[in-house]
Amino acid sequence: MLIKGHLVFETTWFNLTLLSTTGIDNEYGATRTFSIGDGVTLTEELIESETYYDGSFTQRYRQNPDPPEVEKPEAEGGATFDGYWETFSVQQTSVSDESTVIYAAYRCDIGDPFGKSTGVCICVKGI
Repeated sequence: MLIKGHLVFETTWFNLTLLSTTGIDNEYGATRTFSIGDGVTLTEELIESETYYDGSFTQRYRQNPDPPEVEKPEAEGGATFDGYWETFSVQQTSVSDESTVIYAAYRCDIGDPFGKSTGVCICVKGI
């Protein structure tokens, strides 16, 4: 089944707890803040959204504030984190009631700013 659009403020499908929102759902600049575990929160801003005639869509987000630079001192191994971006696309296939979901996340860092145990694992559910 094709997902007909995606609400920015709806995060239960990827198993994260929504903590707060700003702006109007599905409008540029809307933000969502959620917990990614271990007391760590992540705020994303909708920077691009396009819906196609068949209901397919693409949305792009960036971590907010931009750039959210984090620096680890040299004494602690030295590292920087310069941002996080993601693209979420759903496309109609040639098979009736079937869609292709493409999720890509990009992170820019030098070294290991958060330690080897930190990372984002998103488990898609209900699609």
